[in-house]
Amino acid sequence: MKIQEVSINDFLYRDEKVLFLKTLDNVWELSGGRVDYGENIEDTFQRETKEEVGFKNVTIGDLINV
Repeated sequence: MKIQEVSINDFLYRDEKVLFLKTLDNVWELSGGRVDYGENIEDTFQRETKEEVGFKNVTIGDLINV
């Protein structure tokens, strides 16, 4: 599988709270991952959010940092 050299982090915000995930190394981070070859950022966001936290059809807002 080809992988583009691009990754994203999901800033999941609801009810004035932000979701962070705790890694096996006890480090807190935002969910996210690499953009698959040929995949757009919106599809990556939906896929990673579903894979990592189980949320489906999340509303995507503005990009924060590029």
